[in-house]
Amino acid sequence: MQRIAMKTALTAALLAGGACLLVALFTRISYVWPVCVAVAVGLAMYFVMHRLVTQRLQSVYDALSAIRREQGYAEAPIDNSGDEIDRLIRRGDQTRYAVRNHIADLSRADSYRREYVGDVSHEIKTPVFAIQGFAETLLNGALHDPEVNRGFVQKILHHAFRLNTLAKDLGEISRLETGAFQLDREPFFAGQVFDEVKESLEHAARKKNIRLRSQIHPGVEWVDGDRDQLRQVLVNLVDNAVKYNNNGGYVEIAAQPSEEFVRVSVEDNGIGMLEEDVPRVTERFFRVDKSRSRAQGGTGLGLSIVKHILGAHGATLDIQSTPGSGTTFSFLLPAVERPVSAEAV
Repeated sequence: MQRIAMKTALTAALLAGGACLLVALFTRISYVWPVCVAVAVGLAMYFVMHRLVTQRLQSVYDALSAIRREQGYAEAPIDNSGDEIDRLIRRGDQTRYAVRNHIADLSRADSYRREYVGDVSHEIKTPVFAIQGFAETLLNGALHDPEVNRGFVQKILHHAFRLNTLAKDLGEISRLETGAFQLDREPFFAGQVFDEVKESLEHAARKKNIRLRSQIHPGVEWVDGDRDQLRQVLVNLVDNAVKYNNNGGYVEIAAQPSEEFVRVSVEDNGIGMLEEDVPRVTERFFRVDKSRSRAQGGTGLGLSIVKHILGAHGATLDIQSTPGSGTTFSFLLPAVERPVSAEAV
């Protein structure tokens, strides 16, 4: 609607018509002329206002709307009462809020980036300095000392493995966050995945005399999801449970019905965690017990990877923990019937 042009044209027409009418009262000019002049002036003023004002206001309005769309905001409804300037002011306010939120997001992202770079730098420097220290000691004479040289080489290898694990986990985090991977969802037998996870971590658990066990409630053996990605989730959760457990403890993987879903859980009777630590355990590089995690080769990225994989599945990680008693991690997956074509397991 060209409300400004219309109002300006009507005002100009009334003024011009009124002036001509006064002239007609004191002259013999026909009263038709004031009407003609009013119409002509009104049309001319409408055209001028439309070209010089209304179109420019609309260009500014469209530019503000484009800014909102570029910031990822959907086209918001706007009150059309008033004229173009009123609409422009309202759109300006909406855009101001959008830009302010975007700037706040950029500020948080920049702060997160600086913190992330600092964390990565710290995580890399620790094993690099250890490798450098052991290597220099070997070069300074310990290389020919049979009592220490083998132990130093083993420590160098341990820290090299840790660097390799960190690099792989960072690559996995980047791949998950940038959406550079696609889920391959299909029904799969949960029990087989549970067995594979236990087998892959049996050696680490045996070294701490920790029992790995699994339990599947009848009727929930089959779930829907990306089998390989969810296997990685369980490997990370069980590995975490083993690291933060006590000698002689247990870790149990279980599947139980939960309405139309299956609740998959990993429970341990380890050291547990404080209530204030629970919301942060899925943050990058956050460790409940830093010394224990680093001593066992942890990168601090395992639970962050879990969070991203579950997020891609539309699931969330639920955490229940009691200090000194243990922790239970769980998440929901859609329950499915066993496919007809599935082989006997």
